[in-house]
Amino acid sequence: MNLIDVRKNAREKMKGVCAICRECNGVWCRGMVPGMGGAGDGSTMQRNYDKLKDIRIMMKSLHSAKNPKTKYNFLGEVLSSPMMIAPITGLNYNAGGSIKEEV
Repeated sequence: MNLIDVRKNAREKMKGVCAICRECNGVWCRGMVPGMGGAGDGSTMQRNYDKLKDIRIMMKSLHSAKNPKTKYNFLGEVLSSPMMIAPITGLNYNAGGSIKEEV
């Protein structure tokens, strides 16, 4: 399977709810229900997408790290890693049943 096959398969499974855009930035699907473009007018998803484009990781700078300190203080809460996961729900509906919520 190559990328062309993956995109073709995704378009078939997500028909009507996702355009399988080159960049998943929430523009095409902004505020669509069902859809993956973010709640309301979709502006939060688009701002997050734009902000994440500004982040660049230089892999060579991580190469020699032996015991990195990854703790991060976020709004007074100490996180063991500077990553947070956003809850996504309604996949059965918003992804046309092609993605399951159950693990």
